[in-house]
Amino acid sequence: SHNGNDIILSTVNSLDSPIYSDDKMYTYIPSNTISHLPSVRLKPCYYFIVDCSEQSMHYGEILKNAIDDFMRKKNISVDNVKVIMNDFKTEIVSYNEFIKKSMEDFGNKGGFYLDRALKQICYDNAVIDNRYPIPVIVSLHPENAIIEDNAAEYLSVFLSSEKVFLLNKNRLYSMNATDLSNGNLDRAEEIGDFPEMNFVKLTEGGRTSYMLNDGKAKIVMYPENIKDKFDTEKNASGLLSLTGFYRYNLLHPEETDKSWKKMFYGSIDMNVLSPVTCFTVLENEMQYRVLFEKQKEIINNKKFLDKGDEAQEMPEPSIMLLLIPVVIIAVMYYRKKKQTSHKNIN
Repeated sequence: SHNGNDIILSTVNSLDSPIYSDDKMYTYIPSNTISHLPSVRLKPCYYFIVDCSEQSMHYGEILKNAIDDFMRKKNISVDNVKVIMNDFKTEIVSYNEFIKKSMEDFGNKGGFYLDRALKQICYDNAVIDNRYPIPVIVSLHPENAIIEDNAAEYLSVFLSSEKVFLLNKNRLYSMNATDLSNGNLDRAEEIGDFPEMNFVKLTEGGRTSYMLNDGKAKIVMYPENIKDKFDTEKNASGLLSLTGFYRYNLLHPEETDKSWKKMFYGSIDMNVLSPVTCFTVLENEMQYRVLFEKQKEIINNKKFLDKGDEAQEMPEPSIMLLLIPVVIIAVMYYRKKKQTSHKNIN
């Protein structure tokens, strides 16, 4: 909804129909609309994220047996299972392939970079088809998992849920992704089975999208249409395009260097506050000094600048400037040697 150039955010969630971006890349589903969409039951797809780090290389059989016992107890078909072997890299294999592999075959190098596996699941399910993903971490030492970003941010965007599950010593736990990212494993809650998930279906333009029916507004993305630009019109379509473009880049850090500037300038041109154009209120001189030093680091790394500013490269010193200290040291050494020789003669 928009009035001239002013986007009226207070009315967005009261809308009774979706908003479509003019570039056909994103659709905004207001919370009021979710409950009116047709309900569907989707089959789960279990992503078992197996800790294949160096510290777990001798526990391969234990982890395999844990998954096998769990699948047998829960009557989970192998057709509904994918296994992500995860150390500093990720490799998705079928359950049958996983059983045939040994932990040593995978490599077992480095730590358990869990966020890379979680992002891989989000990337593969940016548009949920007729099965919804359930991430299940399989590790004897989940406290050693390495998560570089807050997993809740991208899980809530792409999977519509911040819940992750942990299979540890044949017990199933549920926990919030924020607690997982912060290392608060003591907040994990033991559960008997996975909670039932209710979904709704949106069909438009020959495409079908599924989303969790949790009463919250959603943004549906169509990755096959997304380009390296977005609509900057000062209306609801432009706002949706900017938000969708930012969310898309959460899973594409390799494109961030060329995308952040577009998001930054587009946000300012549209008069919209976004994660790349946020403001900080400082309360004292100490906070200012800390932020000032951090800002210098950011600028030197070509990160976010004020509009109109350009990151300046530090010029390399000339060869003559580099030679000056060498010449001075050589002259001093020559004089000292000459003085020593003169004393010896005397």
